[in-house]
Amino acid sequence: MLRKNSTIFTITRRCAQTQVRKHSQRWENLKLTKQSRTSGHNDAIPFVPSQATLGYPNRFAKEPLVAQRRQKYLAFEQKLHAVFAPLLGDHYCLHEEFTVFTSKGVSGPVIRADCVAVTQFGVFIIYGVTQGGRLDPGADANKLRVVNESGTLKIASSPLHTIVPAMYFLEFLLAPLQCPIEIIVVVDNEATELGEGIPTSLLKISELQHFLRVRRERAHVRCGQFNVHELGDRLRAACRPIVGRGQSANRTEGAN
Repeated sequence: MLRKNSTIFTITRRCAQTQVRKHSQRWENLKLTKQSRTSGHNDAIPFVPSQATLGYPNRFAKEPLVAQRRQKYLAFEQKLHAVFAPLLGDHYCLHEEFTVFTSKGVSGPVIRADCVAVTQFGVFIIYGVTQGGRLDPGADANKLRVVNESGTLKIASSPLHTIVPAMYFLEFLLAPLQCPIEIIVVVDNEATELGEGIPTSLLKISELQHFLRVRRERAHVRCGQFNVHELGDRLRAACRPIVGRGQSANRTEGAN
């Protein structure tokens, strides 16, 4: 087991949000614009993150939709542990239900990921999908061509694109530690075909161990090891439930 480092520096939620707000105008000006590698035009993401939560407030923990979502996640989490534990032992932690908000809070748009994995070599925002059929790159770098089992084609936004604001939130939150942060889309359906050109961060769960080994080796060369406790403390301190009408100020500890 990791022993808690006595030099761990924790920050309060207010400090973390202040740090993020310092850069909000910069995000607004840039619109998180990314140059498309295939279409040659700019795609603007107007979502400017300002606050985030982990888990569920007590008020919602037993709601039917939340309970259903948690049941689905817990089955997914078991598969993640089956990959992480043999490779990393006790040197990692999975924080359930990462939700990022704009300055409008619960009344505005939100971005959700199944969990945040904290390791000694980086932090990973994990988004799980159960899509069957086949996934291919779309004409736009931020799109996917999705063909389901019945052969129906649709064009969908890639989670690797839609979750980018959540990654920026964590980048600013953990900036003093210079910790690598990455989005992983994990396909929890081994029958799904991944076409040529699909990014390596969109992978089947059977490919996750190799992915993590590569990232661990890369981090060892570039930046060494990070303190899992320190990363987790910073994350938990900044990601508290939003306190508002009808919401609890206490985080559901069992849903982290």
